[in-house]
Amino acid sequence: MHCIAHIDMDCFYAQVEAVRLGIDYRTVPFIVVQWQFVLSVSYPARRFGISRHTPLSEAIKKCPHVIISHAATCVAGDPQHRYYETPRRETHKISLEPYREASRKIFDVLGSFEGVRVEKASIDEAYLDVTEAAKYELEEMAAQRRGTRLCWEDVVEPTTIVIPDRQDEIDSWFEERGRAFSEVFDVSLHPDATEEDKVLLCAASRVVQQIRQKLYDDLRYECSAGIAHNKLLAKNISSRYKPNRQTLLFSDRVASAMWDTKYQTIRGFGGRLGETVCDLCDGEELCRDAWLLSKQTLRASLPCAVDPNCVYLRLRCYDDDEFAVGTAHKSIMATKVFPSYAVFDGEIRKWVHALSEELCSRYVSLCAKYKVKGQKLNVKLDTKVRDHFEVVACRTLSLPEIVNPSTLTSIAMQPITATMLAKSGTRINAVAMTIGSFKSQPCSVNRQATLTELFAMKNACKRDRETDAIRVEDASPLPLKKKRQQFLKGNNGRKKEVINLEDEDKLEVIYID
Repeated sequence: MHCIAHIDMDCFYAQVEAVRLGIDYRTVPFIVVQWQFVLSVSYPARRFGISRHTPLSEAIKKCPHVIISHAATCVAGDPQHRYYETPRRETHKISLEPYREASRKIFDVLGSFEGVRVEKASIDEAYLDVTEAAKYELEEMAAQRRGTRLCWEDVVEPTTIVIPDRQDEIDSWFEERGRAFSEVFDVSLHPDATEEDKVLLCAASRVVQQIRQKLYDDLRYECSAGIAHNKLLAKNISSRYKPNRQTLLFSDRVASAMWDTKYQTIRGFGGRLGETVCDLCDGEELCRDAWLLSKQTLRASLPCAVDPNCVYLRLRCYDDDEFAVGTAHKSIMATKVFPSYAVFDGEIRKWVHALSEELCSRYVSLCAKYKVKGQKLNVKLDTKVRDHFEVVACRTLSLPEIVNPSTLTSIAMQPITATMLAKSGTRINAVAMTIGSFKSQPCSVNRQATLTELFAMKNACKRDRETDAIRVEDASPLPLKKKRQQFLKGNNGRKKEVINLEDEDKLEVIYID
């Protein structure tokens, strides 16, 4: 059995800014804002009713003594982020670089432990396979006990919350509905919970606590953690007792942990798939209600592209996803949402160039560190429709061999120019550029610009000048809402989850396989 931990940084952006400012985020109401909306909230501030997306004016009314920090910004033409006193939407762009740098330090700490394998899930989340480290920990404890048999109660890290066994309660609930628990939940989907397995998981809890303590000692960052036998369960339980706590689940208590939990919290069920399951459950949102759905019902009701067997298993938290060691990105994105004024000649190109500068800086660092190379550049234009954004155009292009701000700007402006000519009068409220399809490269690869490429770059600059004649009208956007798209296909349950977070930069696009 594997010992998997999910690490989730608590109010990450607020922690990063509070540590920078020397503020005790554990006791002081503190928020990070971007423009006039709250981006991240410390837990003391949450007690006053402040949450993400809260307008700044409302947050101040709820907690007049809250400490406020605006996120770092950069200006077009100067990619270096700074903490300006009075940043303006018209001239500045939110920068996430402080959080990326903090994330890099966090993953350096995570990767420093012997016997721990690290998989990056997002900028502030990681999966850890601590099986080998747990075995080392157990061997040391056994040596100190001189052969005395260890029980899990003796091994578990003292502050760890162990999810209790609620099987009697579960059996009664299903009996009241004329069903037996064994009819709706196959316990063989999960490993047997032998005493040895429980002891090993408890040893893992000690390893995870050591990791969390080192994160705080070295960086002053706190996190919560979930410890289980697969990634899906570890992630689900890691947030149960936030902040700064860790939770452990034995493999024979999966139903106890999940039966009265919303199935929308299971990875893959937060969007349309979750809505479909909710309709099949007549509006009921708990896992126990979804367990009453038979495979036949799912097969008859789910779209053809969705594997009903995979959905059936995933609702019961079966997870056969392989552990992907490494922290290389699947894609990198930069976005600008335009403020409430008309975008005059060259305005879009100015910001496209600024996005290109940001992408190039991150791209060069990523390629150097992980020996990879991007293959594709995606350019997406959005327009605001009432309180949400809709796609005007989305074009994927080949990434050139020579990647620099000028070449990226030139390539990106081509579909933008074509869209503006084809859809005259369309308002553009956001531009997103994404480099993706990374592939491993030999360490010796180090291409130089050829004469052909240099001439191509010169021609690209000429095309850039031609785009300056385009005038685009614009309207003020409302905050982006979180949008999720889930794709669950195939017998192996491979899933891609795309998350567009709600701030001016669409913070992260996370691909989880």
